[in-house]
Amino acid sequence: MKLSALTVRDIMSEDVETLDPNDDVDLAEMFMRLDNLHHFPVVDGGQVVGVISHRDVAHHSVSPSSSGMAIEARRQLNLRIKVKDVMTTDVRLTSPDTSILDAAEAMKSGYLGCLPVIEDDALVGIVTGTDLLALLIRAIRND
Repeated sequence: MKLSALTVRDIMSEDVETLDPNDDVDLAEMFMRLDNLHHFPVVDGGQVVGVISHRDVAHHSVSPSSSGMAIEARRQLNLRIKVKDVMTTDVRLTSPDTSILDAAEAMKSGYLGCLPVIEDDALVGIVTGTDLLALLIRAIRND
């Protein structure tokens, strides 16, 4: 299949892990570490209200090196920080039928690491920069 004919549906991940705006940053950090994921759509009442990234968590949580703080003290502080306080709320969404080119251009122009995929007002997937790079590698290998 030609790359120009591919859509987001062809490369998106359909099994999307999400977080709630009232979840704490400690939980987000734990899921990111355990699942080796860097982006989570934040869903409230079935609607995507934000995205939290590994960068958001690293920037806003209390780091392990903060003044030699004990791990449990750091964790207790991170339990007080809510996902809604650090997530990006200006989220660019896409549909499964969006072309790969349009999705890649949207991500590049907006400096975005992911696009939540919406169909009939419901989250049905996510496409990430890693998905696009994997597609590029497959295309080059098959060239």
